[in-house]
Amino acid sequence: MSTGTAKGYTLAEVLVVVSILAILAAVALPRIGQSILNRARLDAVPKTAVLIRTAQSLAYSKSISTHVVVSSSGATLMECPTITCTVVQRVVYPPGTSVSGATLIFSPQGLLQSPNPPATLTIQGRRITVSRWGEVAVSP
Repeated sequence: MSTGTAKGYTLAEVLVVVSILAILAAVALPRIGQSILNRARLDAVPKTAVLIRTAQSLAYSKSISTHVVVSSSGATLMECPTITCTVVQRVVYPPGTSVSGATLIFSPQGLLQSPNPPATLTIQGRRITVSRWGEVAVSP
């Protein structure tokens, strides 16, 4: 027989700690998930701005027409050397991203042809403005 004191935790103490951790996880995880989704939606703005800059640069460097189609599902950059277009790059937006869609068309000289410049897109409440010369400005 041992006369020393027992070391360790009782079953009741372990259950209390596990219960507290479970409650904290149940409260925190939905908020963390929503924060990640909101961040992904906000990341759509700079990614789309880069895609538009790439379209203008590509049009000028290859002397071809390029199109950027922006919709609620994402933005797509296409090369259009003839009547048929080829998808070059795509930015996919997470579900629930608010977008005022448009199609931007750059001429082989790298100038914005359509819509009439300056063109303005809105993604998650932030504006992207594109000048006739393909300059892209993003509102804060």
